Amino acid sequence: MAIVSIIVPTLNEAGNIDPLLDRIFKIRDALAIDLEVVFVDDQSTDGTGDEIMAWQAAYPVRLVRREVDDGLAGAVMAGARAAEGEFVVVMDADLSHPPEAIPDLVAPLFADSHDMTIGSRYVEGGSIPGWPLMRKISSKLATVPARLFTDVRDPMAGFFAVRRRRLAGIGRQVSGFKIGFELLATAEVDLRVTEVPITFHDRYKGKSKMDAAVIGDYLRQLLQLTGARLLPAPGQGTWAALAMLLGLAIDYPLLHTFLQRGMPFGSAHVLSGLGAAAAVFLALLVQPVLRRASASRLSAVEGAGFWVVALLVVFLRGGVIGLLHRHGGWDGQGLAVAAVLFAAVAGYLGNMPFIFTREERRINLELQWRCLGMAVVAVLLLFRLIYAGQLELLEEEAYYWNYARHLDIGYLDHPPMVAVLIRLGTAIFGDSEFGVRVCALLTWLLGAWFTYRYACRSLDRTIAFRTLLLYSLLPFFFWTGLVMTPDAPLVACWAAVLFSLHRALIGGDNKAWRWIGLWLGLGLLSKYTIALLGLAAVLFMVLDRRARAWFFRPQPYLAALLALLVFSPVILWSLRHDWASFVFQSQGRISEVSMFSTHRLFGGILLLITPLGPIALGHFLRHGRSVLGRFLAADGQAAERENRFIRCMVLVPLAVFLGFSLFREVKLNWTGPLWLALLPYMAMTMRDLGRRVATDRFVRAMRRLWPATALGVILLTVAGLHYFTLGLPGVPNLRGPFMMGWRELAAAVDRVVAQVEHKTGTLPLVVGMDPYPIASALTFYRRATEGDTLAWHVFGWKGLMYGFWFPPAGLEGRDMLLVAKDPETMRNAYFQRYVNRVHNVRQIPVDKNGAPLTVYHYRLARGYHHRPDPH
Repeated sequence: MAIVSIIVPTLNEAGNIDPLLDRIFKIRDALAIDLEVVFVDDQSTDGTGDEIMAWQAAYPVRLVRREVDDGLAGAVMAGARAAEGEFVVVMDADLSHPPEAIPDLVAPLFADSHDMTIGSRYVEGGSIPGWPLMRKISSKLATVPARLFTDVRDPMAGFFAVRRRRLAGIGRQVSGFKIGFELLATAEVDLRVTEVPITFHDRYKGKSKMDAAVIGDYLRQLLQLTGARLLPAPGQGTWAALAMLLGLAIDYPLLHTFLQRGMPFGSAHVLSGLGAAAAVFLALLVQPVLRRASASRLSAVEGAGFWVVALLVVFLRGGVIGLLHRHGGWDGQGLAVAAVLFAAVAGYLGNMPFIFTREERRINLELQWRCLGMAVVAVLLLFRLIYAGQLELLEEEAYYWNYARHLDIGYLDHPPMVAVLIRLGTAIFGDSEFGVRVCALLTWLLGAWFTYRYACRSLDRTIAFRTLLLYSLLPFFFWTGLVMTPDAPLVACWAAVLFSLHRALIGGDNKAWRWIGLWLGLGLLSKYTIALLGLAAVLFMVLDRRARAWFFRPQPYLAALLALLVFSPVILWSLRHDWASFVFQSQGRISEVSMFSTHRLFGGILLLITPLGPIALGHFLRHGRSVLGRFLAADGQAAERENRFIRCMVLVPLAVFLGFSLFREVKLNWTGPLWLALLPYMAMTMRDLGRRVATDRFVRAMRRLWPATALGVILLTVAGLHYFTLGLPGVPNLRGPFMMGWRELAAAVDRVVAQVEHKTGTLPLVVGMDPYPIASALTFYRRATEGDTLAWHVFGWKGLMYGFWFPPAGLEGRDMLLVAKDPETMRNAYFQRYVNRVHNVRQIPVDKNGAPLTVYHYRLARGYHHRPDPH
């Protein structure tokens, strides 16, 4: 056989040399493998070199002594240069890597079926006996950053086999301690890698080399792979410092001047931040002229990156300002100084990849794109965390918060999952915006995990990272991870059911059905529309010959039974209330005024997933089978089944909503979850996939459109977050949009209530003159006593759950302060039959961020008396 060189770095491993070589050469003699063992010693002081040299007379053992210790990776590279074998195996000297696995490692290389093999602890058959739970968890967590750069399960194993020319071909200084990881991350995308299960034991003798320095090497290795630096590149340090000082020198005086002139803080800091960014950018343009260094001139990509970072920093600073002001009590000059310092530091760190770094990126283009995508996911998640507690609640969120105050197993218009999650969040974080929304963030993370897993199963991990990026930035999925509505848990459950259905129907996994039943039941507790996934699964089973066998097996029926059991509390609630919920969602929807809303349905889709989503759907319907066939070239039947699965999971729910839109109104958010099934295919259209899928005009066009679309969506989204909290300079307040004005209206209403109580001697009830929005928002922001804020159900109109929570019969004789957006609502003679007399309609002007927002109206009604519904 071809010669194999085993490279073993050593540092004070004298007690392990004999047992290691004894086991290696037993394998050589048993299997007749032609091998040599190359030790690379870094100045051991315990006699390690003498132990090695004792074997040289009778065995092919060589010792390479190094005078300069430049790390474990450097030792392996030195061994590769000294080795003579066509193949090399890298392993530790402490016997944690079993030599008996060497034949399994080199066999795929001999057969030329793979380019690299890894001895893995984390594939099936691998194990780490004797490790306590916390050590296993810490080991897994340590591999998480590394797995961004490679798809193998155990990239940090350090026990691998590869052709020597590949290892010796890393012609650069490697600071990391895992050369195998370096090879994986810098290799081309099509590197053929397989993992061989091993049993990883603790070291035989000696002391572990893992310490803070080794961990630091690992972190530096990660940074170097991405091209990032903690400090500017040589020659850039002075300019980086000057740029930060220039930004500070411009930002603070501008901010101070704008505030002195009475400009709201939100608008002032945006203008000062952009002014400082413009000054820094101009200095960076002038820099190469002054230094006469044309190589340092900004490229178009670097310039665009600078301004994207500048805008993100400004809008992120707005969120930080809001946190410091609302929850930290910061104000005035202290807040201004904090804002300026934050912008300087965040701007510097954000521009490291674009401006102040000239480090060579070691990873290939695909992995560079993956790193950028995950950075976008992290930044958008940070924006959610910062703004979740500052955006005013949607009127629907306030309504569901009232659900949580009246926790039950069912409600008229929605199942109880949203109420349970809000109750959980507010129990921990109090009755605050963040308390209401924190579980939306958690369900978004759960949905992200299942969406990623689904993409991994249906296509591969490369596509899965792109899918995760789309899940993070597409408008529907971004907002369901921020605002707490039934869609938040629905999306998570939809993703879980989709993943489990793929396991069962495509993968044939019997155990997946129990998860289908559980997640489907939880989804029904979130929103009834998830039942459409069951209909899609049935259609797939009818159309797919292999899946048809499930009709004759018990698992699908048991899954349906489990889903019904989980959903049974809602059935019980409806049974107790004359099937009110099911009537509301079925007969109530159908009995609405007939209208054609298909155009609204398509308009909503364009908003939810951007115009590129429907374009990708059209391409999939026309070319999906052939594209998937080229991508999954090894199995044409697998491509056909994937194509059929996606079609069923997307088109069945879409067809239902499309049919409904022909004669009834559809809601903007209804189609949102169904696009989860299409996300991996949409991700395929984002970039050229190399030789697996040929590049055509469509792919080239989408490669140009996706970056611009993604960038536009991100900037519009974060600008919207800032607008709804602190406003934007030059952009007037919209009259009465959601997420604006509830706090100010509640404060104004409380002032009117206090005036009425002072004049009449009685505390009036506040009645929002609509089904639920005004009453719900005022209830949350007034923090009044339970039952002090009601809806117009007290006058015989429908008030959804308010009719269940606050029966009008107990309100006899009370005075009521009516609050409405439209004054004509309170001039209606119908409701005046319920009161003894009414006062004049008056206005409540509402301002936001120092500018007029809208006008509400109020009217005092004296002496309420209940009139039973004749029906």
